Amino acid sequence: MTTTAMITTAGQDQIQTDFLQLLADAIQFGELGTGTTAATASDTAVESSVSGSNRRWDSFEVGSDYVEFVYTAGFDEFDGNDISEIVGKDSEGTVFFRITFTAQSKTTTNEFIFTIRIPITFTQN
Repeated sequence: MTTTAMITTAGQDQIQTDFLQLLADAIQFGELGTGTTAATASDTAVESSVSGSNRRWDSFEVGSDYVEFVYTAGFDEFDGNDISEIVGKDSEGTVFFRITFTAQSKTTTNEFIFTIRIPITFTQN
């Protein structure tokens, strides 16, 4: 006899909560870069790393259907770089996401705050 298990709504909610926390725990580091190639699913690193930018997130938040990471490049950090990419990765260097954008010149007169929100919702079929 073969039968199909039905995941309950409470079970689905708990799986989503646990998965989001697992994701937040795994993606521990952010790194900035100056690369100009568009992000792809096969990316394994920033294209061109900004020296000293590989570090832990300033903060992260786990919501009911998202994980959010915050990275700040302060006034006295990474000056002289045209920052155009950021990655999120684990302690082993595995890249979970890479985001590219129009280059922004980093100087002592500006501070960059990157807020990356990853929405995740599980649905039942």
